[in-house]
Amino acid sequence: GDIFYLNNFYKDTTFSLPVKVVKRETVKVPAGKFRTILIQPIISEGFLFKYHNSINLWITDDDRKIPVKVSTSTIVGDAGAELKRYSGVRGKIAAKIE
Repeated sequence: GDIFYLNNFYKDTTFSLPVKVVKRETVKVPAGKFRTILIQPIISEGFLFKYHNSINLWITDDDRKIPVKVSTSTIVGDAGAELKRYSGVRGKIAAKIE
């Protein structure tokens, strides 16, 4: 339930995006099984998104905070993505279980 702010970049502008921590969760995606933190960027209801907090983002529960999975609901339907593979990562990803 904690809220923190991420620095976001769009074109030449930096802005703070409030993000709500929902829960810790183990997620299995094609790239493997990871300990993650489910967060929801706090966005205003608008013409694209159905309702407040309609984006769910699972990031690794370690120092790297690698995006592993995302899902969203929009006025045209639901969409999502999962990490299929990764490369060029130095060292071990601490949140990877298998």
